[in-house]
Amino acid sequence: MCLHKLNKNVLEESIDLPVEHGVNSIKTSLAADSGEWMRECGKLNLTSEEAHNVYLDYIPKYLKAGSPITLHLGGFFYCRKGSQNYELTSVKNNCGKKETALKRELYLHAKNTMYIAPNGQLLPCIPLTGGADFNIPKTYIQNAPLKELLNSSNYLSLIKSTLKDLMDKNGKCRDCDYKLECGGG
Repeated sequence: MCLHKLNKNVLEESIDLPVEHGVNSIKTSLAADSGEWMRECGKLNLTSEEAHNVYLDYIPKYLKAGSPITLHLGGFFYCRKGSQNYELTSVKNNCGKKETALKRELYLHAKNTMYIAPNGQLLPCIPLTGGADFNIPKTYIQNAPLKELLNSSNYLSLIKSTLKDLMDKNGKCRDCDYKLECGGG
């Protein structure tokens, strides 16, 4: 689910509906100027601060409701269904040590969750739909059965990428002052 200016005030309702229909897991990501979102020219994009405020407002409600769904909030928060134990990714990324942050795998969730771009490319997260900047391996659902593709070396190498790998491939991230806190998105 993409979070943007038009739906930021209905995050709770947007998560409650899939829960009512038996969905076990949901992940939000910020709308980004990639793929189909480029048509909006950034008009609907939230800043990281705006998104974090939306998430920080919602998290206590989610936990009070008993964590009714496994929830990934845009690389910021993760909690399994029924658990009160959660991770704040930006805190986990840094851990106070540069070496620890750089070794962290970025897309562990992609072993259970993936995205299919409009062109059929398998990706571990929505922002990579504009993947040219990230120089990522190409894996397309048109080329083989999904099970085979999910076990392919290209896709597996991508989901095992570390923050250091991302920094090596992406100058924008490498030169950013917030790279250890953000973890590439």
